[in-house]
Amino acid sequence: QIAGSNGLMGASDTSWVMQRKRMSQTASIFVTGRDMDNKTLRLHEENCVWMLDEEESTEQIIAKAVPSYLWKVADYIDSVGTWQGTATELLSAADIEGVLPHQLTRKIVEHFDTVFTPRGIRYETHRTSQARQMKFSHDGNDADDANDAEIDITQLFKWDISQTASS
Repeated sequence: QIAGSNGLMGASDTSWVMQRKRMSQTASIFVTGRDMDNKTLRLHEENCVWMLDEEESTEQIIAKAVPSYLWKVADYIDSVGTWQGTATELLSAADIEGVLPHQLTRKIVEHFDTVFTPRGIRYETHRTSQARQMKFSHDGNDADDANDAEIDITQLFKWDISQTASS
């Protein structure tokens, strides 16, 4: 694949790179460019014609890169609301096996914007003399306008709309 801004990619606006194993009937085309999102096209050969099997968008490619246990952690935090403890305690509480605590911490930081931010989950860490503590909480912004139906904005800001002059 072509990476960076040197070589061929430095002069082109869009690159299509086809990758397949020798003698294979399947291939992938990686599409990237300055003015477009990345895509991956999965193909198979049929009677000397390449047929499209699947098209992956940037969002799908990013979501695939996220380990499944991070989605499980996010679901757990959603269910309990607020959680604080060590990575080892979080693995136990979320019933995740086969993952080391330092792997969990590293992957949380790496994929935070993909997994936790869209759910409104905040993440903080602090170190004590015994352990590194993790704290998860919701930011209070549910990002769902359906939940805003019962809000009276005049009560939020102590405004009295009836006394406001209109033009």
